[in-house]
Formats: sequence, C-alpha cells, structure tokens
Amino acid sequence: SMLPKYETGDIIVVYREQRHPLSSFFGEEAVVRLKTGERYLKTIERGKSPSQVNLTSFNAKPIQGVKLEWIGEICVTLPRGQIDRLRARATARARKAAK
Repeated sequence: SMLPKYETGDIIVVYREQRHPLSSFFGEEAVVRLKTGERYLKTIERGKSPSQVNLTSFNAKPIQGVKLEWIGEICVTLPRGQIDRLRARATARARKAAK
C-alpha cells in the first residue's frame, strides 16, 4: 500500500527497539505493530486521543483510531534494483574466485 515509494522486493530495515516517543513520528513513515497484532508500513498521523493514531498510505484507505504496540523507525531502505545489482556482483565474484 506504499506504492509508488516502496515496491515489491524492496528491503526496509528498521530499529528493533523504539527509540523516540510516539509524537516524534507524526508525519513520518514507520513500520508499526498494532495492539491487535497486525503490522503495517504506513505514515503515522495524530489520532483523536494521545493514545491513538491514524495510519495513512499512498493508495489505501486510512486506518483510523488504532493503538500501537510498537514502532520500528526506518533506518535503511534498499530498493529491489539495487539488491539485484548487489546479488549479480556477488555471483560474478564467486564465479571468478572459483576459476
């Protein structure tokens, strides 16, 4: 639901532990886990109460008034094309080393 920014095959690396308060993520993209267990990569928006947030994305309906269990701050994004190039280089190096 985060197309066109993220595509299938992209790798998004997040911090394991939440490092900042919820309010610092308003307007930011992050990986979240809801109290109900669902996980999403969404933009976090302020909710109606301090303990609730709205989750938005480019091409899906907003998820409103949810409580978060965890926020994974994004630290690295690897686009699918870059991953493919890295794999190709690694394969070429392995072939060269095997000769």
